[in-house]
Amino acid sequence: MADGAERALTCARAKKRALQGERGVSLAKLRTEAVAAYVRVHERWPSSGPTAAEAAFRAGELLRAGGEPHLAIEQFLVATKLQDPGEFAARALYEIGHVQRREGNIEPALASFEQLVASGLVDAHLRDIASVWYAKVLAESGQLPDAERVLRRLTKTATEPTDRIRAYDELILLVVGRGELEGAAGWLAECKYSVRDAARELTEKGKRVSRALEQMRSLKALQRAIEARMRDPTYDPLR
Repeated sequence: MADGAERALTCARAKKRALQGERGVSLAKLRTEAVAAYVRVHERWPSSGPTAAEAAFRAGELLRAGGEPHLAIEQFLVATKLQDPGEFAARALYEIGHVQRREGNIEPALASFEQLVASGLVDAHLRDIASVWYAKVLAESGQLPDAERVLRRLTKTATEPTDRIRAYDELILLVVGRGELEGAAGWLAECKYSVRDAARELTEKGKRVSRALEQMRSLKALQRAIEARMRDPTYDPLR
C-alpha cells in the first residue's frame, strides 16, 4: 500500500512540475489534472500518513494559486485530519489562516493561527511566525491591546532571532501608530540589543539577522513619524 501511495504521489509531483512556464487555458487544464492526481492519492490511500497529508496539502496549494480559496481550504482541512500532529497538518493550518485572512474571514483566520500556536508539537519557527500573523490579524480587526500583548510576549519567547525581529517590528508599528515615538524608539533599541550577538556572527545566520534588522518596516515608519512631528509648529522637543 505504501509503495502505491508513494508512486502516485511521485506522479502527482510530476504533473505539478509540468505547470512551470505554462499560461492561460493550458495552465488551468494542467493545474486541474495535478490537483486530481494529488486528491487521488489521499482518497485511495488515506491511511498512508505523511504521504496522504502531503498530497492533500499540495492540492490545496494548487487550488489556492488557481484562485479557488474555498476548495483550497477543503483540501487543507483534509491534510489536518490525515496527519495530526505532523508537518503537513501544521502547514495546512497556517495556510488556512492566510486564506481566511485574505477572504476577510477574521474569526476563522484567528482560530487557525491560534490552534497552530497552541500546539506543543509544532516546529518552533512555524509556531512563532503564526503568532506574528495572529497578532497582525488582531490588529487589523481593531483588537490592538490583544495584538500588543501577543507581540510583547513573542519578543521574549521567539526562538529564532529573525522571528524575534518580526515580532518587534510589528510591535513598533503599533506603538508608532498611536503616536508614542519615544516608546517606539525604546522598543527598537531593545530589539537590536536582543539580537546583537547573532547579528555579529560571520555566518549565514548572522547575515540573515542583519538583513532582517535593515528591512524592518518600522524603521521608515518611525523616521516618517519623527519628521512629521518636527514639522509640526507646536512640536516641543522638551515635552
